[in-house]
Amino acid sequence: MVIPVCAPFKAIGVGDKDNEWSRAQGVSQTLNVLYSGTLGHKHNPELLVAVAEALRTRSDARVLVISEGPGADYVRARQVEKALPNLNVLPFQPFDQLSNVFASMDVLLAVLEEDAGNFSIPSKVLSHLCSGRAQVLAVSNENAVAQLMEASGAGLAVPPQDEAGFVAKVVGLLDDPAARQRMGADGRAYAERTYDVRRLGDDYIALIEKVVDQRRAMR
Repeated sequence: MVIPVCAPFKAIGVGDKDNEWSRAQGVSQTLNVLYSGTLGHKHNPELLVAVAEALRTRSDARVLVISEGPGADYVRARQVEKALPNLNVLPFQPFDQLSNVFASMDVLLAVLEEDAGNFSIPSKVLSHLCSGRAQVLAVSNENAVAQLMEASGAGLAVPPQDEAGFVAKVVGLLDDPAARQRMGADGRAYAERTYDVRRLGDDYIALIEKVVDQRRAMR
């Protein structure tokens, strides 16, 4: 039996794009794509660079990466090398601003290499659901979050080796505000139905009671 973790509804809500964080970053009036979190060996930062390259000529679009460490340094170096003024790399932000960060975005990203998809699930996807924003994922079809996108209608998933497909999905969503709104609303509604702590608590209690009853029957 698999019981998921609960989603952070109280910490991350559905907010307005025009907020103190977006104004401070100069992105309150642009179309914004975000990757936030660790960039390690199981993540391909070139996917993020490719999205920025595809949007290079669009003055209305920005790609933001919020991360630290070697992966963030790599993206920053590629931004300089390819002269991508629309690609911004920021350090990790205060947790109390996370809801505003997500609210400032139009499309949220998650990436995970094919081999890592067998043992890892990008948990940031649950936070994305809470924010009510559309998502594009580069994950294997067998990964649980790819199946989550299909079940919830919250976003789109492509295999991690399909760079062109990943970029096309992101750009396509930026050009389709109705789809973004629908996916964001569907994702939030799905999270509220599926990842509520009270419902999950009932599942845990039922599982424990089942195990206890089985142990008693074996005596």
